[in-house]
Amino acid sequence: MGINIDLGDAHYLCEIEVIAAKQYYIFLNNDSIVLEVGGTFEVNPVLMKTSSDIINDATYTYTSKNTSVFTVNNNIVTGVASGESTLLITTNYNNIDYYKVLNVTVL
Repeated sequence: MGINIDLGDAHYLCEIEVIAAKQYYIFLNNDSIVLEVGGTFEVNPVLMKTSSDIINDATYTYTSKNTSVFTVNNNIVTGVASGESTLLITTNYNNIDYYKVLNVTVL
Protein backbone atom coordinates (compact mmCIF):
# COMPACT_ATOMS: atom_id res chain seq x y z
CA MET A 1 0.00 0.00 0.00
CA GLY A 2 1.34 3.46 -0.76
CA ILE A 3 0.49 7.14 -0.89
CA ASN A 4 1.32 9.29 -3.90
CA ILE A 5 2.35 12.91 -3.23
CA ASP A 6 2.72 15.31 -6.13
CA LEU A 7 4.45 18.65 -5.36
CA GLY A 8 4.68 20.10 -8.84
CA ASP A 9 8.26 19.30 -9.90
CA ALA A 10 8.61 16.48 -7.42
CA HIS A 11 6.59 13.29 -7.13
CA TYR A 12 6.85 11.01 -4.07
CA LEU A 13 5.53 7.56 -3.37
CA CYS A 14 5.44 6.66 0.33
CA GLU A 15 5.14 2.98 1.16
CA ILE A 16 3.08 2.06 4.22
CA GLU A 17 3.23 -1.26 6.06
CA VAL A 18 0.35 -2.05 8.41
CA ILE A 19 1.37 -4.18 11.39
CA ALA A 20 -1.19 -5.72 13.72
CA ALA A 21 -0.81 -4.57 17.31
CA LYS A 22 -0.35 -7.20 19.97
CA GLN A 23 -3.58 -7.54 21.87
CA TYR A 24 -2.35 -9.61 24.79
CA TYR A 25 0.59 -9.51 27.18
CA ILE A 26 2.26 -11.83 29.66
CA PHE A 27 1.43 -10.78 33.20
CA LEU A 28 3.59 -11.69 36.21
CA ASN A 29 3.09 -10.72 39.84
CA ASN A 30 6.68 -9.46 40.01
CA ASP A 31 9.38 -8.02 37.76
CA SER A 32 12.26 -9.69 39.57
CA ILE A 33 13.18 -12.70 41.71
CA VAL A 34 15.71 -12.85 44.54
CA LEU A 35 16.83 -16.38 45.52
CA GLU A 36 19.46 -17.98 47.67
CA VAL A 37 21.73 -20.67 46.22
CA GLY A 38 19.64 -23.85 46.19
CA GLY A 39 16.40 -21.89 46.63
CA THR A 40 13.48 -22.24 44.24
CA PHE A 41 10.75 -19.98 42.92
CA GLU A 42 7.65 -20.93 40.93
CA VAL A 43 6.89 -18.57 38.05
CA ASN A 44 3.21 -18.35 37.10
CA PRO A 45 2.73 -16.25 33.96
CA VAL A 46 -0.72 -15.38 32.64
CA LEU A 47 -1.46 -14.35 29.05
CA MET A 48 -4.14 -11.69 29.22
CA LYS A 49 -5.74 -8.69 27.53
CA THR A 50 -7.67 -7.48 30.56
CA SER A 51 -8.35 -8.98 33.97
CA SER A 52 -11.48 -10.61 32.55
CA ASP A 53 -9.91 -11.73 29.23
CA ILE A 54 -7.37 -14.40 30.20
CA ILE A 55 -6.02 -17.18 27.99
CA ASN A 56 -5.92 -20.21 30.29
CA ASP A 57 -4.47 -22.75 27.84
CA ALA A 58 -1.31 -20.85 26.89
CA THR A 59 1.91 -22.86 27.10
CA TYR A 60 5.17 -21.16 27.98
CA THR A 61 8.85 -21.69 27.27
CA TYR A 62 11.35 -20.66 29.94
CA THR A 63 14.99 -19.84 29.14
CA SER A 64 17.77 -18.96 31.59
CA LYS A 65 20.22 -16.53 30.03
CA ASN A 66 22.96 -17.84 32.36
CA THR A 67 22.55 -21.37 33.70
CA SER A 68 25.60 -20.96 35.92
CA VAL A 69 23.53 -18.46 37.98
CA PHE A 70 20.14 -20.21 37.86
CA THR A 71 18.40 -23.03 36.05
CA VAL A 72 14.76 -23.33 35.10
CA ASN A 73 12.76 -26.54 34.70
CA ASN A 74 9.28 -25.87 33.36
CA ASN A 75 8.31 -22.94 35.59
CA ILE A 76 10.58 -23.67 38.57
CA VAL A 77 13.64 -21.42 38.92
CA THR A 78 16.52 -22.77 41.04
CA GLY A 79 19.46 -20.69 42.28
CA VAL A 80 22.84 -22.22 41.36
CA ALA A 81 25.47 -19.58 42.23
CA SER A 82 25.59 -15.93 43.32
CA GLY A 83 24.99 -13.52 40.46
CA GLU A 84 22.40 -11.83 38.28
CA SER A 85 20.81 -12.88 35.02
CA THR A 86 17.46 -12.88 33.23
CA LEU A 87 14.70 -15.36 32.60
CA LEU A 88 12.98 -15.17 29.22
CA ILE A 89 9.35 -16.35 29.16
CA THR A 90 7.75 -16.84 25.74
CA THR A 91 4.47 -18.07 24.33
CA ASN A 92 2.66 -18.00 21.01
CA TYR A 93 -1.06 -17.31 20.71
CA ASN A 94 -2.92 -16.94 17.39
CA ASN A 95 0.45 -17.00 15.57
CA ILE A 96 1.76 -14.00 17.52
CA ASP A 97 4.80 -14.33 19.78
CA TYR A 98 4.69 -12.80 23.25
CA TYR A 99 7.58 -12.52 25.68
CA LYS A 100 8.43 -11.28 29.15
CA VAL A 101 11.84 -10.81 30.74
CA LEU A 102 12.26 -11.37 34.47
CA ASN A 103 15.39 -10.30 36.38
CA VAL A 104 16.83 -13.01 38.63
CA THR A 105 19.31 -12.39 41.47
CA VAL A 106 20.90 -15.25 43.36
CA LEU A 107 22.50 -14.38 46.71
